[in-house]
Amino acid sequence: MNNHETSDNRSRGADIEEAAFEAAQEMHGSIPREAAATGNDEATTLPLGYAQERFVHAIHILATTADIKRGLAAAFLEIQIIPKDVLPEEVRRDFEWVVNKMTSKTPHYPDQVPVPSKIGSISASVRGMHRTTAEQIAKRICLIEAIVCD
Repeated sequence: MNNHETSDNRSRGADIEEAAFEAAQEMHGSIPREAAATGNDEATTLPLGYAQERFVHAIHILATTADIKRGLAAAFLEIQIIPKDVLPEEVRRDFEWVVNKMTSKTPHYPDQVPVPSKIGSISASVRGMHRTTAEQIAKRICLIEAIVCD
C-alpha cells in the first residue's frame, strides 16, 4: 500500500468518525454541536430531564454491550454532550473525571495534520485503556446516573 492509499484510508476513517458523531447527535435530538463544544449559554439552559435521559441511554448501552470498551465508548457518546452545569453539584467532579479519562488521548492519523476530533479522542483513549480502567469509568457513570436520576 502506498502513502496515497494510506492517507485516503485514514481520511475515510476520520470521515466515518465525523458522520457517526453527527448521526448520533441527530438521532437523539441532541443539543447543537457548537453549543456542546463551546459550552455556550444555550447549552446550559437544558433541563435536568435531558441529562437523565442521556444517562438512562448510557446505562442501557453499558448493560447490553458485551465488550466493555465498546460499550463504554458508545455510552460516553450519549453523555459527553451534557453540559456539566445541568448536573447536580455533587456529581460534577465525577462527570469531569469521566470526560477527562474518555478524552485523554489525542487521535493520531499519520501523514495528516492533527485535526481535533472528539470521537477520535474517545476512540484513541478507549483503544489504549486497560480493562480495569474501563470498568472504573463504567462504575462511575452508573454512580452519576443513580444520583442524576434519583
